[in-house]
Amino acid sequence: MVKPTSKELEHWKCAQKFPQSKEAVYPEHTEAQEFDLWRDADVLEYGCGGGSDTISYLRRGNRVWFTDVVASNVECSRQRVEAAGLSAKSQGVVLPSSDGFGAFPDAMFDVVSSHGVLHHISEPLPVLRQMRRVIRPDGSLYVMLYTEHLHERCRTGIQGLVANGMTETEAFCYMTDGGACYARPYTESEARELLSEAGFEVTSFLEWNARDFRTYRAKPR
Repeated sequence: MVKPTSKELEHWKCAQKFPQSKEAVYPEHTEAQEFDLWRDADVLEYGCGGGSDTISYLRRGNRVWFTDVVASNVECSRQRVEAAGLSAKSQGVVLPSSDGFGAFPDAMFDVVSSHGVLHHISEPLPVLRQMRRVIRPDGSLYVMLYTEHLHERCRTGIQGLVANGMTETEAFCYMTDGGACYARPYTESEARELLSEAGFEVTSFLEWNARDFRTYRAKPR
């Protein structure tokens, strides 16, 4: 079981303050997630935060199960989905642990989406293996991970924070997300290796937001 600490659970409430429409703030996000490819699909959003991606999928006529380990994030997403008039095809689920997918049967979803979450989990492989279990054989996984370019851009700040007592991962998270929790960047080869070990094959990726992010599309193998 991959269990976030109480410190991490408290910090990740900050996701409720992230942009309510990532598509509006980050125009490349629509292309990276390939939202327009999906209609009438069963979607699992892993790490819903404030519900932006959930709403993007719902507006295109999909059915969405939005999940998070932070109960107030799920509630925030539920309220925003309801305010948008899209609650009929959605369901919020609070996960008991990062890899706590027990509420979902095998091969339930056409799409599993995790935007900016897995790089904050120190043991992402059990999570990805659960994603592999619940995705359909012809389904698609979308995963956005921080890149080595972002880490390099933050290097000076990271060095200063480490000199003052933070670990490297805490310092990187502080620079990217404003909290001293876990975060790490992934090179393309590291991401491919991780996804392959979990039973996925990368079919494409988009590097975006000034090369800070890579969103990978992968299929089960």
